[in-house]
Amino acid sequence: MRSLLHIAKSTALRSQAELGNERNGTALRSQAELGNERNSTALRSQAELGNERVGYVIAAAVPLILLFAAGFSVAEERSARQIYVPFSDLHVLLQNQPKRVLIDKKDYEELLKKAERAPDRDAPLPAVIAAADYSIAADRHRAEISGKLTIDVLRKGLHALPLDLAGVGLRAAKLDGRPAPIGLGSGGRLMLFVEGVGPHLLDLDMTAPLASTAARQVLNYRLPRPAAATLRLEAPGDVEIKGGADVISRQVDAAA
Repeated sequence: MRSLLHIAKSTALRSQAELGNERNGTALRSQAELGNERNSTALRSQAELGNERVGYVIAAAVPLILLFAAGFSVAEERSARQIYVPFSDLHVLLQNQPKRVLIDKKDYEELLKKAERAPDRDAPLPAVIAAADYSIAADRHRAEISGKLTIDVLRKGLHALPLDLAGVGLRAAKLDGRPAPIGLGSGGRLMLFVEGVGPHLLDLDMTAPLASTAARQVLNYRLPRPAAATLRLEAPGDVEIKGGADVISRQVDAAA
């Protein structure tokens, strides 16, 4: 009987011990799993937070880089680029440019300042006679004069251009193929009214009398004379020019 009780007590003790061990093992496993899960969750949270912070840092750094690059490009465009070359190697740089002048830097900067000056907004004169081509055919009593005048209009609007004519009679005048608007100004001077910026062509048809004496014929006239002007005179063969013009060439019609 004692042996049976002893066996029963031993079995009960073993069962309690095994149950206690199992419970302890389960508790330890639960705590270990919970701790691992918490550690994993904490690690994931820290990793995600770290990645998010890194993303914020990178995202914030990109605009700064872009702004810095934009500011650098603007500064680079505004500043002039200077390259310093040793004087001993200057011939290598200029060997393909034989037409050159070496001047001091101070003189070069002064030339740049003069070149950067703003040009005059308005021309000193609104219109000028740029060139003239005259042809005169003289006979015994009078001279037929024709002229082609190139007029440059330099300003917008309608302008009155004086025509320095004297000793001649104006028979016809055309401006760009149309009747020219001509009137009398102060002192009886003829004035041409012209508009439209650019060149214009004025055709004049004039006549002038020849004053005859016993052995001389005199032609007195005054025509507009710009810097570029030419005049051709046709006269009978026995006429000799005493003054007022230089003879460039003489042609004689032998058949006449």
